[in-house]
Amino acid sequence: MRSGERLYVLAAAIVDADLADAHRKVLRALLPKGQRRLHWRDEREKRREQLAVTCGGLDLGIVVVMGTGMVPSRQERARRRCAERLLWWLTDYGVEQVIFETRGPHADAQDQRLVAALQGHPSFPHPVPVTWTSPWQEPLLWLADIAAGTAVLAELGDDRYLKLLGDTIEIDRFVAS
Repeated sequence: MRSGERLYVLAAAIVDADLADAHRKVLRALLPKGQRRLHWRDEREKRREQLAVTCGGLDLGIVVVMGTGMVPSRQERARRRCAERLLWWLTDYGVEQVIFETRGPHADAQDQRLVAALQGHPSFPHPVPVTWTSPWQEPLLWLADIAAGTAVLAELGDDRYLKLLGDTIEIDRFVAS
């Protein structure tokens, strides 16, 4: 979420199950000594370039859902709208499992209710197993973080990192308010 820019962004990296372990290995190799996870927000310019190049070189797809015009006091509503759109995208892509980054028990419960309601809707194509985990446990979540960071910077006028992701990324912008 970028409340000053009125943006709420969710991203997903779509990784073939047969490539998941290889991608995790590549991502872990990017960790500096003593660092437990990658986080776009904490990285400097040169390092962001390295992360975007690496991400762009992997065999994967990326979907970014960007809610614009978010009212800061209604950020959970913006998140729900982004999550709903993202799950539709992932279902359209034929994704067989979704892993959300945990936000803690209370926030995860809100997300779980949304997923259950969405997957129970008659027009939803088919249920997809959804779990929540920590980015310290699942390096593939770092890919979504990198994608979200590049998309936000591009939205704010700096698209150099987005260009490094190449054709792997698709961005869905909508008005979130």
